[in-house]
Amino acid sequence: MLSELRRRVSAEIATYRNAGHCSDADIEVITGLWLEGKSLRSIARARCVAAAAIGDRIERLQNRCPRFYQWWVPKNMRRREARRRVRDNE
Repeated sequence: MLSELRRRVSAEIATYRNAGHCSDADIEVITGLWLEGKSLRSIARARCVAAAAIGDRIERLQNRCPRFYQWWVPKNMRRREARRRVRDNE
């Protein structure tokens, strides 16, 4: 079952890559998070950027990579809520 899930995720990422919806950097972030199970912070550290920069990149993928985004949102709902609270208080 796990191998089937990994195959489907790989196929979806390949669709994003082949359709030209995402840059190579976007594909690397998607692959790291969705397929390899890396944390957002570990990807940010590897790229020498803030975790918020990776979060913003993911937000921009909302319309271009809908299945990835549908997976990401429930998994990270608290992060989005905290970001909204900070914006509302400004």
